[in-house]
Amino acid sequence: AGAAKSESRASDAIALFWKVKALEPNSAVAINAHFDAASLLLQSEKWSQAAKLLVSFRKSHSKHQLTQNIPEMLALAYEKQEDWSSAAAEYHNMSSNQSDPNTAREGFWRVAELYEKAGNRTKAIKAYKYYVRTYPSPYLLAQEGRSKLVTLYLNAKEAAKAAFWDQKIVQAYATNKAQNNQRTAYLAAASRYRLSEDIWLAYKKIKLTLPLAKTLKKKRAAMKKALAAYNSVAQYQVAFYTSASTHRVAQIYQMLSDDLLNSQRPKGLGEDELEEYGYLLEDQALPFEDKAINFYEINAKRTIDAIYTEGVKSSINALRKLKPAHYDKHERLEVVDELEF
Repeated sequence: AGAAKSESRASDAIALFWKVKALEPNSAVAINAHFDAASLLLQSEKWSQAAKLLVSFRKSHSKHQLTQNIPEMLALAYEKQEDWSSAAAEYHNMSSNQSDPNTAREGFWRVAELYEKAGNRTKAIKAYKYYVRTYPSPYLLAQEGRSKLVTLYLNAKEAAKAAFWDQKIVQAYATNKAQNNQRTAYLAAASRYRLSEDIWLAYKKIKLTLPLAKTLKKKRAAMKKALAAYNSVAQYQVAFYTSASTHRVAQIYQMLSDDLLNSQRPKGLGEDELEEYGYLLEDQALPFEDKAINFYEINAKRTIDAIYTEGVKSSINALRKLKPAHYDKHERLEVVDELEF
């Protein structure tokens, strides 16, 4: 058998090993033959056959010293067969019994990746949660893990749980300033922007009804909160999310202007009184429309720096409606000078 193995005659060696096992099923030679047969099948890239022998060896000889090597061998066999869930289970087995902390950490990350690759969302979430809670360092990989959790929860339509991990990303960015880079800035900007969207939706829901003073006060308070949220996105200096936030800021101002103009009118007013009331609303609404235009134009100006994101395009489209004489044409855009966000 040894000669056959050394000459790489895998099939002959395996047949010989199994002959020994048939003659001496409970002998040490037969046990070694079982394991060697599996090893040779693995070397011969006969992944499915190798996996079956390795599983049966572990079942029959669970306390044998050679069993310690089986998770790594099975993980390889399963990955080669693209059986990602089975491979993940073997990596978990290996990592749980790994004495070297760094090797164990890398193994647990691989577990999460493989469950994600398998499309097993529940186990992927569990694995990424375990990783980020057990291994907050290295920071960069932990942030990627938190980002994975956000994506998995968003795909599962569990917005509240996604928001929880968005908050964790923002918090981790703030407490690891020295280690941040462009990638972590992008992740934090994305999280901050998503968190701001909930505040924007809450602002949108508030309608200006009578008594106007009361609902306007509520709307202004929500507006202040929304503006602060979107302005905070700029700190990360990520063009995509800065421009998206600038567009939202403009929309916030424009919405208040539009809501004022379309708000409920008091009952019992005559025609002249209604007209006068409308003029008063226009006086209040105009400054907010002007601010909206300013922020739309800030985004439009970003085209000069070759920034043409969705936020920039949306702002330009808004300007085409608000200032058609300047923007609803095909020639070079006219923008305001030196406005800052």
